Amino acid sequence: MPPERGVRHPVYTGIRYIVVIVGNQTTTPVVPRPAATVIIVRDDPFEVLLVLRSAASSFFPAAYVFPGGRVEEHDHSDRWLPLVEHHDLLTADERAFRIAAVRETHEEASILLADGLVPDTPGDGEVDGADGAPIPVPPAAPDAVAFQELIAEIGARLLLDEVVPYAHWITPEIAPKRFDTRFYLTRAPKGQLAQADAAETEHVRWMSPAEAVEMAMTGDLALPPPTFLSLKLLEQTSTVAEAIAAAKTRTIIPILPKTATGADGALRLIIPEEAGYGLTAYEIPKYSASAESRPRSPR
Repeated sequence: MPPERGVRHPVYTGIRYIVVIVGNQTTTPVVPRPAATVIIVRDDPFEVLLVLRSAASSFFPAAYVFPGGRVEEHDHSDRWLPLVEHHDLLTADERAFRIAAVRETHEEASILLADGLVPDTPGDGEVDGADGAPIPVPPAAPDAVAFQELIAEIGARLLLDEVVPYAHWITPEIAPKRFDTRFYLTRAPKGQLAQADAAETEHVRWMSPAEAVEMAMTGDLALPPPTFLSLKLLEQTSTVAEAIAAAKTRTIIPILPKTATGADGALRLIIPEEAGYGLTAYEIPKYSASAESRPRSPR
């Protein structure tokens, strides 16, 4: 076990996840599916976008997360090459992860990380139009193939070079549903209004990283462990430029958390020290997946 530097963090895990960790120590691990998620930030004030997952979701239900989802076969297609900026700078696999990240962000939050969509207007934020109205974004496509066709139809190009690697998390081996997830960081596009899709996501909100961390610590905001720890890193910066610059200098390693039960019977999530989160263990609370995850009044 790593050095005992455990910290009690009331971070969301979901009761189903905890039951599996405790009860299935000897099962053959499920092969993790590739996935991607995007941390979208904006300035004035410095905030991050969080989306509330549906309570009916089979993975981290009723929790606030960054928009994202699975990498699909078509995300690897060479048909994407004319529609991707600087595709020659990325490996085929890395290109697919970033395409999935952009596609899922469009689907879950109605934000499209592409050029040729919004006019060249000054400033950042959700609303930049001359009349104060948000820039219209085409509706989400029903699948990966249709998304590629949509981008071609509207004459846009995905800005994959502006989607910066941030972290790499792999679901613990004892979980019944596992993902190999790349986390990315990007600036919020000008003029676009974030909206939940009312299917996979029920609500969107912009928060300062520090506020999100504080609310998670008091139990007033449900966050999965990777989301919480990513926000902890993000609160070390105060502008989008600082956050992106810090991300570009970080050494990113795959994080496959282990679990351990302390002498008090509490379950702890163990992460490698070299991951750079400033801790190696923290206690996982027994948080019910059916509990209300929207912010409550401070206790």
